[in-house]
Amino acid sequence: MSIVSDSDHWLYISSTGGLAAGRINPFTYLDVTGKKQEIALEAGSLAYTFCQVPIVYRSSSVQKMQVAFADGKCLDMAGTKLNTELSQHIFQRDGDIKQITVNTSAGM
Repeated sequence: MSIVSDSDHWLYISSTGGLAAGRINPFTYLDVTGKKQEIALEAGSLAYTFCQVPIVYRSSSVQKMQVAFADGKCLDMAGTKLNTELSQHIFQRDGDIKQITVNTSAGM
């Protein structure tokens, strides 16, 4: 997944529970309000947070993304690249984006 920015942003994945790869226990994280959240992961999936937004990767033959918003709406997108507007919601930690699910081939 690509996130567009006009600044130099870095991704940090913690080794103390910030990364989950299809484990039996749910993926647990703190959302942008500091509230503990859980996501049940399917076998073979991977999850991490970026700016406290959970990003779930799933193996698929079709590359696509689904952006879930806090108001309950979802946006289905072809490919694996977010536009600038969506990326800014993540960087600003404004809570508008609840989760991103990325479907991609296993080799990606």
